[in-house]
Amino acid sequence: MLELSSDDMVDLKAEVKILSRSMVRIEKAISEMASQSERITLLESRVMRADKDLSEVARQVRENRTAIDKASWLPILITAIGTAVATGSVSLLLTGGS
Repeated sequence: MLELSSDDMVDLKAEVKILSRSMVRIEKAISEMASQSERITLLESRVMRADKDLSEVARQVRENRTAIDKASWLPILITAIGTAVATGSVSLLLTGGS
């Protein structure tokens, strides 16, 4: 067996103490990294869900814009029909003026 002097033993005990503290810090850091990884995964999931929701909103906006574009002619058409009825020009309106 290896024999150590008392000075060597003191130095060895000090090194073991330092290594032990370092191990505790490393374990804490690993635990914190695992916790952050879980949070990142959760945030990624939320971002993906928000992206999907945003895509749905964008689709609905496009549909509404199309509906509004189509509906913008409706008041003009109603006015034209109302004017034609009021002036007795229904036949002109329906036949295209023939």
